Amino acid sequence: MQTVFDGAHLRAQCWGTGEAGIIATFDHWRHNRNGFPVMGPVQRVLNMGYRSLVISTAANDWYLNADTRELRRALTAFIPQRTPVRAFGFSMGGYGALMFSRAMRLQSVMLFGAQASIRREVVPFETRWQREAKQIPGEMDRLEDLVKPGLRGVVLFDPRKGREETLQARALQAMAPGLQLAAVPFSGHPPTAMLMKGNAFAGLMARGIAGVVTAADIRALHRAHREVTPDYLDGVLAFLRRRGTKGADLL
Repeated sequence: MQTVFDGAHLRAQCWGTGEAGIIATFDHWRHNRNGFPVMGPVQRVLNMGYRSLVISTAANDWYLNADTRELRRALTAFIPQRTPVRAFGFSMGGYGALMFSRAMRLQSVMLFGAQASIRREVVPFETRWQREAKQIPGEMDRLEDLVKPGLRGVVLFDPRKGREETLQARALQAMAPGLQLAAVPFSGHPPTAMLMKGNAFAGLMARGIAGVVTAADIRALHRAHREVTPDYLDGVLAFLRRRGTKGADLL
């Protein structure tokens, strides 16, 4: 393991010696967080010949703190020019992946339920995470200035989880038009539950690591697994019940 950055608020650690490139993963929001979590490499990344770069935060602060600028400089210095770099981010981790995308010279990202911001001044429709939003320095929350130009990737979101999910995904695509949107209904937040229980997530991650996954691929995978996944069927039933008992009776 190589320490890329070790600050009071942010850490970056890299494992492996693979020459295929670097795959970055980002810490996510954690209930009852108490400082830095114990982090390790993503084994699938190492198995595929890539190095596993893991970035973590001591607080649910959307990576906006006194270490942010220093970490950005450290990542740029650490990653060699022309090295293939891809990233995965879940919810808050997706925000982090985009915020450091220019510094890391990212080629592509796969984001699961990511946000363009959580501050109501930027995204008036957002009602979640408002306790955390009050602690975020507004002058640092400028994702549109930090996303790497031409960045490609996919944003997975669950349109049935709430209007915030859809609006956040659209806001991200407005910032980075190279991001494709993949709606995966009844997958939760972040939208992984259905794919994990359908035994599809491992294959999806492998394709994302190789940089060959598209929104159409994800939608096809979702269709292939939804009818055999209890979470999806339960979600449809709950949705129909909210629409009225007549719809639920049809199911």
